[in-house]
Amino acid sequence: MKIDFIKKYKGICDITKDDANILANKVFKNLQCNTENITIELLLVEKNKIREINEKFRKVKRETDVLSFPQKTVENSPEKNIGSVIISPEVAKETNQRCGDLFVHGLLHLLGYDHEKDKSRWENAEERVSKNELQ
Repeated sequence: MKIDFIKKYKGICDITKDDANILANKVFKNLQCNTENITIELLLVEKNKIREINEKFRKVKRETDVLSFPQKTVENSPEKNIGSVIISPEVAKETNQRCGDLFVHGLLHLLGYDHEKDKSRWENAEERVSKNELQ
């Protein structure tokens, strides 16, 4: 598994590329997903940037702490980019969220889990991932 870690955030953040790799590997292991040739993009952005992205793609005119953009894999490609997780550490701090927990939340979305459409499936995945085990 490969994490493309892009930091467009100038402040202090409580997640590093190494943390993201550890979390992603644990999530994939706990959900029994194959990690072979998987690439995930993790972007850390300023509050104003996540608001701009949220407005452009979700038509929601406010900032949020995390956004996920799943990507369809290209058939017969050796690498499988499953998508992007975008986190605003500023918003995370304001809402007392840890960037690691938000990254896990975003990963679940990339893996096809949706807490708005299927709450029980989401809760089952969260339980299997077990945040206590991830810390």
